[in-house]
Amino acid sequence: MSNEWEQFGNKSNSSWTAPITFVYGSYNWLNERPIHYCLASLSVRNLWDDVRLMSEIPGVEKWGFEALFQRVIRDDWVTLIKNQYLSSPERLKFFPSVIIALLPCQNDAPLRQYEPPGPFDFQLIEKKGLQAELPGLRLHFPTGKEKQFPMFGQPGILSWDRAKFVAIAIDGQHRISALRRFVPREGQTADSKDLPATFLIFDPDMPNGRDLIQSTREIFIDVNKNAKTVDDSRLILLDDRNFYNRLTRSMILQAYPDGENASVIEYKKIDDELALEIPGGIPQELVDTAAGRESADIAKLKSWQFTSAFILNRAVQYFFFEDRFERFEEILETQDYKTDSESEMESSVARRREDYEDGDDEEAVISDADMLSFRPSVTEQVAEKALMMHRGLLVGVFTAFTPYKDHIARFNKVAKGEDGDLVRSLLLAEGSLPTKPGAEFTTKVALELKGDDAKFRRIKKEISKLLRPNGWEDSLVWYSVFQRGLLYQPTFLRRAMELGRGKTFESREEFAESYLDALNELNDLGVFARAYSVGSKRIWDGIALKIGDSGEPAMDGSDSAAKRTGQLIRLLVLSVMTKDSGGYRHAKANFAKQGIQGAVTAVQNGWIRYARTKDNLAGAAKEAEHYQFDASKHLERVLKVIADANKI
Repeated sequence: MSNEWEQFGNKSNSSWTAPITFVYGSYNWLNERPIHYCLASLSVRNLWDDVRLMSEIPGVEKWGFEALFQRVIRDDWVTLIKNQYLSSPERLKFFPSVIIALLPCQNDAPLRQYEPPGPFDFQLIEKKGLQAELPGLRLHFPTGKEKQFPMFGQPGILSWDRAKFVAIAIDGQHRISALRRFVPREGQTADSKDLPATFLIFDPDMPNGRDLIQSTREIFIDVNKNAKTVDDSRLILLDDRNFYNRLTRSMILQAYPDGENASVIEYKKIDDELALEIPGGIPQELVDTAAGRESADIAKLKSWQFTSAFILNRAVQYFFFEDRFERFEEILETQDYKTDSESEMESSVARRREDYEDGDDEEAVISDADMLSFRPSVTEQVAEKALMMHRGLLVGVFTAFTPYKDHIARFNKVAKGEDGDLVRSLLLAEGSLPTKPGAEFTTKVALELKGDDAKFRRIKKEISKLLRPNGWEDSLVWYSVFQRGLLYQPTFLRRAMELGRGKTFESREEFAESYLDALNELNDLGVFARAYSVGSKRIWDGIALKIGDSGEPAMDGSDSAAKRTGQLIRLLVLSVMTKDSGGYRHAKANFAKQGIQGAVTAVQNGWIRYARTKDNLAGAAKEAEHYQFDASKHLERVLKVIADANKI
């Protein structure tokens, strides 16, 4: 290495990194704008000093999920890589290249745009080649002879100011963590301990409809989609293109929208003519953003959480829109959109309709997973439209239903207290409070607790006040089944309620308010308790409960259970609505109506299957007609109890 190369990038300001040699490349022809990449080799020293994992950045818990672009590091994966791979003398060792995004930053937090916005400053330096520079970042090409980026394969030297740029691993963070654990900082002396790395630098002339964070997340998703599967929870928080994921995020009120100031949780009317009040979203601190499909049947929510991003996403995708393009268009009223519309959102949705209708054309086929995926700016508009039209249901159900509203109120009181900011930070970042004041903390604000016994005890007491609403089991599966059911088939639910009240709703907001009023009345009656019975039979047996291996009732976390739960809720709400229009007999007379008869059949079949399984285990099975008659009479008794309890 020449003297000039060795000295490149070294400044009197020690915040500049040591020079890193690389081979240059650019994805110029495949994108609207170039993505520059530098193929390099990093020492373990670089991994410690220059590369950051998201979890290491102070205050990352305050970024909000719109600024994230990684999965949560799993310690068991790191341990597995270190112990069974790196520490095994029998195995050859080779890691694929880690991918590192070089992003402009302020106080370590990545910026969405370059400031100033660019472009690269090109300078030809006599006998030293070309230098391409952004404020805080330099690319030096010793063989460069023109004021433009060279062709692929040219050597270069990279250096950046750590105060103005942050190098964040967007692929390979588990490998980096394992290597660091294998070669700790204090024992790392040999620069030859290296691994391949690819640095990504987005051109300041950004693609239309994307910012730096969105672009980084998009690459993370694409890199990982066909490799190690990205957790469902991470897809929800990171995917900017999928409508369901974007809408789920829109339902959650980010804890620190600007990365510094906590969001305000305030209930406001959704319509001047109605009494229903809801906040801007579900408080992020009360949402589990880590649990995914694999853990839905076994994981438990933390004591202060009452839902998860996975539950919300599944409720929206499979139960509100039923994962069908026709239902998407019906609910969002997009059927009249044209491909030649001046609105990019309208033309994009219309083109998807054509793709959907021409699905037999191999060239036009789009996978079901991508049917409602658009460029980020379009997806954001569609999600905003959905939330604007259906905020009353999508947010109201999870914030105005009494058990959830009371829980949010308790949290809001704690969050506004003396230590509110610290409590919120801990709930977001730690997952649970450390057991002693001297324990290691990973977040900047949590360091305030270290060594302060009095504050530690005070914070622990505040968090202990955040008890989850009573009524359902403590496991995630119960909350998942019940909450998915609350949003099941809103079109049929509305029809059933209109039959029950004897007139149509004036607006979507009035429908949402009436639904929540009915849910609250049912809740006051104790209907949503697991053991709620009418006569000698529990109403949730065969609906959200199944016969377990021991022969006793057990949780059923399936989509079928969630659908049956939604269908029984629809019938219960129908009975509540009959108090103003004829009572139980009116409800029974309308069983054959659309949106009701299917629910009756599903609920009765669930009860029949449960009773038959229980009798078979006891050796006391009966004729099929007996089960059908018994289920029919049981449903009549249930609806009569509800209707009579709500008579004026």
